[in-house]
Amino acid sequence: MDSPYNQSPVYEIDYSVNQINARTSRIIVASKKKIEALNAIAKRQIATAAEIQSFFLAKDFPQGHSYDVAAMTKSAYEVGGYWYDTFTIDQHFFFVVADVCDKAIGSALFMSVFRTLIRTTTTNVFDAGARDDDASQGLVDVLSEVNRYMSINHGESMYFATVFFAHVSDTEDQLNYVSAGHESVMLNYGNHCHALLPATGPALGLFPDAVYQCASHRFAEGDVLLAYSDGVTDARNERDESFSAARLKAYFDQVQQQSVFDMRDQLYARLIEYMNGAEQFDDITIMFVKRTRPRLMP
Repeated sequence: MDSPYNQSPVYEIDYSVNQINARTSRIIVASKKKIEALNAIAKRQIATAAEIQSFFLAKDFPQGHSYDVAAMTKSAYEVGGYWYDTFTIDQHFFFVVADVCDKAIGSALFMSVFRTLIRTTTTNVFDAGARDDDASQGLVDVLSEVNRYMSINHGESMYFATVFFAHVSDTEDQLNYVSAGHESVMLNYGNHCHALLPATGPALGLFPDAVYQCASHRFAEGDVLLAYSDGVTDARNERDESFSAARLKAYFDQVQQQSVFDMRDQLYARLIEYMNGAEQFDDITIMFVKRTRPRLMP
């Protein structure tokens, strides 16, 4: 009985199907191993990118001045376009809170370019006391130059950055800032007295001839500044309701007397509590700057 069956079309079809199934199984196993290998490589590359990006974030904040600083950031993904920075040149203290559009590795790469350009250009403009008498114009010069370079050389990429760039000095009760399309920063003078610091020019990297202006505000003992990314006010809970600027202001009213580190940690905890397990879809960056002592006499 086997001989006629082995010579029949049914046997040939059955044999062919078995061969196809066996080959398909081998292909699936090989493809799965290949995919797993590629995923492992991608994960290692992303982990390396996240580690490198962390090197660009300030770890040590200025000490021994008339102001305290605390900042943090939490990316929605492994890497992103967020960053904050603090650095000093002579008696000048600078701080930055910024965000490159989009997320993931592309934004992280451009973040490193923007951050390095701002630092380098600031050093060139303010080095050796060149701007001791005109810090406001120095801030404008820095962002104008960075914007011009990025717009001309990388404008086609459409990776632009919103940047809050500010300056304080131990010898002045004044804050100078330029905001390139960034979220309105909050300044708390106590007794529920606030100032919102709106943008003074467009985002960096879009228009080579963009015009920026510097604004100034009082920054005396006890005053606190809160700079943040839109991932703070746009943080959403399980009902898809945003945290909002109103909730942020209400929080800010309650904590002005605390240290900058407590304010930072409590605000982030408040955001996590508000989201209540909902997915974080945008980068969260927070910086507090507090004037802790009267200005020094020049």
